[in-house]
Amino acid sequence: FSAEVENDLWDPSIVLQYRPTSNIMLYASYQHGSKSGGFQGAISNAEAFSFVILPEKAESYEVGAKLSFAGGSYFNITGFHTTYKDLQVSTAILGLDGLSAPFFVGNAATARVIGVEFDSVVRITPQFDLSFNGAWNPEAKFTSFRNAPCHDDGVFAPPGDRPGSCNVSGLRLPYS
Repeated sequence: FSAEVENDLWDPSIVLQYRPTSNIMLYASYQHGSKSGGFQGAISNAEAFSFVILPEKAESYEVGAKLSFAGGSYFNITGFHTTYKDLQVSTAILGLDGLSAPFFVGNAATARVIGVEFDSVVRITPQFDLSFNGAWNPEAKFTSFRNAPCHDDGVFAPPGDRPGSCNVSGLRLPYS
């Protein structure tokens, strides 16, 4: 195959901070990020429609607070909302020999991730800290991915638009 990929990308970031006291910092941010495109080279039976991997683009909003307390204790919390366009997805596909599993890299049309993260340290003594952290990720899904590679992960996906593909639109992102 012969193709070109243009990666003319611009990734702005805007962050606003407000410090009502010396122990409290509130912030909000907008960020645009990207990942370069490329070409599919690992699949021996690649087709023209899947040869080019488009650049991935992400738009993210975040709000949070950082609180510090006497003695070195602190608490941080952040809420985020990220939307992906042409999310680059890597999927292991069982080879025809049944032994190999080459990776297919392609683009999901769109995906969205929404959640909250926190971390905290409570300093009990100068030599003893208790650390807490966690995340809640109620939404992390493909909002549109109608031609995903099919693989046996125990999740049913209806057939996609192309022969041999699966429509995973609305399904949770792997490892989220």
